[in-house]
Amino acid sequence: METFKTVDEIKAFAEDHGSKFFSREAMRFFNSRLSRGTYGANGEIFITSERFDETTPRRYTVRMIHTPTASIEDVSKFQEFATLDEAKKYVKEFYQ
Repeated sequence: METFKTVDEIKAFAEDHGSKFFSREAMRFFNSRLSRGTYGANGEIFITSERFDETTPRRYTVRMIHTPTASIEDVSKFQEFATLDEAKKYVKEFYQ
C-alpha cells in the first residue's frame, strides 16, 4: 500500500496510473482546488474545493485515493462543507 505525505504525491501517483482527476482541464472545468495536507493512516484522504461559477461560493469535499488503482472516491457528500475548517473537522472525527 502506498503512503502519501503530500497532496502532490497523491496527484503524481494518480497521474502515473492514468487518472485524469487532477488534469488541468478537469480542475479548470470544476473550478477545483486542492487543500494542503493529507489525512488517514496512509495519507490517502485529502480535501478539494469547487465552485460552479464566479457567483457561487466555494464548497469543500473530502476524498480518498485508492491504491493500486488510483481511483478517487468522495468520502463525504460532494461539496458537503461550507468551510475548510468544517471539512477538516469531519476528517479528524472519522479518519485520524
